[in-house]
Amino acid sequence: MIIWINGPFGSGKTTLAQEFVERFPGHRIYDPELVGYLVRDMVGEPPSGDFQDAPIWRSLVIHTALELKRHYGESLVVPMSVLRPAYLTEIFEGLRDAGEVLHHFFLEVDGKELCRRIEAQVIHENDLTRDADVRAWRLAQVGRGLAARQDMPVGTVFLDSQANTPSENCSRVMRVASDYSARF
Repeated sequence: MIIWINGPFGSGKTTLAQEFVERFPGHRIYDPELVGYLVRDMVGEPPSGDFQDAPIWRSLVIHTALELKRHYGESLVVPMSVLRPAYLTEIFEGLRDAGEVLHHFFLEVDGKELCRRIEAQVIHENDLTRDADVRAWRLAQVGRGLAARQDMPVGTVFLDSQANTPSENCSRVMRVASDYSARF
């Protein structure tokens, strides 16, 4: 099983993923952003500056997930914003074609709160310049992140990360995954 937690940058994906693996043993966090850093370091950034635009990133995301499952046997929890529908389809079809059961969640939060969270978050505490650059990039993505909701695939479960605590959303994720597993 793969639980994909999607949503705008700053919506709480990593917090929810960490809560989930702490509460439910047998799950491993897989962060495709690390694959993006590898791709960027090996072949450089695409002209857009977004490693998701590199086809090799999407291919490696699929293959890395499958290899993690094959070698470690744990379900994966994937906190990753993928906001372009074509990229999401490519990744999800690749995983499903390999026989994986995939649950897709999208965290919702209003724009003002999202900006507040991004401004408050420190990502690179030892490199203030890099931290400021990342913050500026994430703030520039707020509109795109909020608009992406309307393009999420059928079957996406939407979670309110502003009204609900990570613990409440975590319980909902487990209920959805358990309900599905009980049917098959």
